[in-house]
Amino acid sequence: MNRVPSAIPFSVVFALYVVLLLISPCSQDNGVEEDNGQRPVHPTVVLQADNPKIQSIVAQITQDSLQATIERLVGFFTRHTNSDTLSDTRGIGAARRWVFAKFKEISNQSGGRLQVSYHNFQATIRGVNGFHRNVIAELPGTTHPERKFIVSGHLDSRNAD
Repeated sequence: MNRVPSAIPFSVVFALYVVLLLISPCSQDNGVEEDNGQRPVHPTVVLQADNPKIQSIVAQITQDSLQATIERLVGFFTRHTNSDTLSDTRGIGAARRWVFAKFKEISNQSGGRLQVSYHNFQATIRGVNGFHRNVIAELPGTTHPERKFIVSGHLDSRNAD
């Protein structure tokens, strides 16, 4: 049985998302071409970080930290959107609370600049009408606070399409 570390450096994963968001507009070709009319082919993105601060953040991201995050999410077993929302150890609710807590840790490290919240909504998913929520993290700009980096993601799992 694989043991998952109790202190997973989720801030490193978050930093990677931010770095990729910052760097992705820097590709040489911003056009989008069609591949046989089926799917858009996105241009190649050249990842360069001349800023030592960004290089330091990227250097903290390791295969082990990413694997630990994946294993932690897998440890919640099914994260189907309609799965358990009350358990502290299983289902989509436990996974959401874990991600929320990780974002709050990052927020505390940044003096509260990172604003963490839930986005609540009602939807019918696989024939079940219910209330659902996503975890949202917003980081306002320092010079232009109205400009924000917003991080969210799909935590739910699926067996098949």
